[in-house]
This record gives sequence, C-alpha cells and structure tokens, in this order.
Amino acid sequence: MAKLEVLPEQAIIDSFKGTIDFYLWMGIPCARKWPFIPPYVRSPQELATHDAFAWAAANWKSLSPEVVSAYNETAQGSSLSGRDLFVKSFISDYFREGQWYVAPPPIQYLNDLRNVEVPAPSDGELLTWETASTQWKAK
Repeated sequence: MAKLEVLPEQAIIDSFKGTIDFYLWMGIPCARKWPFIPPYVRSPQELATHDAFAWAAANWKSLSPEVVSAYNETAQGSSLSGRDLFVKSFISDYFREGQWYVAPPPIQYLNDLRNVEVPAPSDGELLTWETASTQWKAK
C-alpha cells in the first residue's frame, strides 16, 4: 500500500484499471497493486488427490450426453452440479479400499484348474482374487 497526497484524476485512475487500485482508507488516499494473489502452498493431501481430480475434471467432457444428463438429474435438489457430482463420486470411489479389480493369473494348463476352490458367494457378495493368498474369496 502506498499513501498518496491526493487521488489522481479519474482519467489517470481509469488508465491503470486492472493493475493499480486507488482507494481511500480512513480518509487517506492510497494505491496498491491489483489484483493481489497471496502465495498458496498446497498440502500433501491436496497434492495426493491432484491427479485424480485433474483426470475427473478433464474427462467430464468425454462423457456421453445421456450420462451427463443422468448426473445433472441426480444432482437436482442438491447444492452440487452434475459435474461436481461426477468429480466427487470419482474421487470418493478412487480412494476406497479394495476399489481396483485385480485379475487372477492366466490359466496356462488345464492342470492349473485342479485343486482350486471357488467359494459360492451369498447374496450381495462378489468373488475376488486375492493375489497374496492366491485363492478366490467371497466378499
């Protein structure tokens, strides 16, 4: 902030529009650089979610009109837009434990199918391949 003796003429103020802000502070004419954007340091949590957010934000444009319409209809009655709902749902699912599918190893020989126990899942359970224990689990 710079204190001035008097405010300059309106033509001078207009010529600095967007670069210098002229104003009165407690009756004292002042000028300051405008706009002022304070430096912002991102937290580790923000940096960790940046790639997921960037992907979701960029891929909103690649959705079909039907899917966009569905997101917009779902978001009605909330404070979110369809795009906000898409990004939120992607990011919240993105970090869910066990979200990503792990494919079982390929079968090379029919002998590999022997002694493989496949549990029968009950209602609401899915079969998943556990790489660490090399067996099927119902979850």
